[in-house]
Amino acid sequence: MDHQPRIHRQRIAILSAIALAALLCFVPLGRVPLIGTLREILLARKVALGLCGAVALMTLLGRWRKKLWLHFRICSYTFIGAVVAFCLLRIVVLSHRTLPTFADDDPRAAPYYQKACDEEDLEACEALGVCYWTGTCGVGKDAQQGLKLFREACDAGDMGACGHLGVCYEMGGCGLMRNDEQAMAYYEKACTGGEMDMCNNLGVCYYEGRCGVAKDDAEAAKLYEKACRGGYSGACYNLDLIKN
Repeated sequence: MDHQPRIHRQRIAILSAIALAALLCFVPLGRVPLIGTLREILLARKVALGLCGAVALMTLLGRWRKKLWLHFRICSYTFIGAVVAFCLLRIVVLSHRTLPTFADDDPRAAPYYQKACDEEDLEACEALGVCYWTGTCGVGKDAQQGLKLFREACDAGDMGACGHLGVCYEMGGCGLMRNDEQAMAYYEKACTGGEMDMCNNLGVCYYEGRCGVAKDDAEAAKLYEKACRGGYSGACYNLDLIKN
């Protein structure tokens, strides 16, 4: 019995599912996420697209029904995984109430941030700094420009920008050398200024014994509790980990 027509239909179904899964990777998330979250999203896209490409290649090279059925199952799992990952990332991104309202890769964002920054809107300067740091919002990646904007906004009193400087120093980003002392100083400044996510970052430093400080669960719990009470949900989770 000639199974070629059935195999051909299976191959078309698999490739169509792969194409749909790949397209889902580029659905706008709705807001510009935090720097760490954006990097995770970009990495997740690359991994998902790589999986889709691998399954597509296997499908095109497969010649027997059993192999195509195996490829179909792999494709199904890849598709479901991509959908679940996208939904989870969307929940994480949209849970941050203080984020700007442009899509993560919307090329219209940067000019508006620039205009607002020129009018001394410090939050816009911070957002523009994120755009340059990550190469999004319609501008090319320029860590030095991002650093400049973070410094100016922080010096003018924007605690979110101070927090970003702390991340730059801790991770060695923005063209800076890693400096634990500076990272802690900016984290503390941002935390004192009301940036609850930076209180959480401080807590992580104490909990894991990094950023140049010794491991101190009591201090970490204190900072997690402050951030949790301040509305940062990630700190509530970290606090539960310490208590349990």
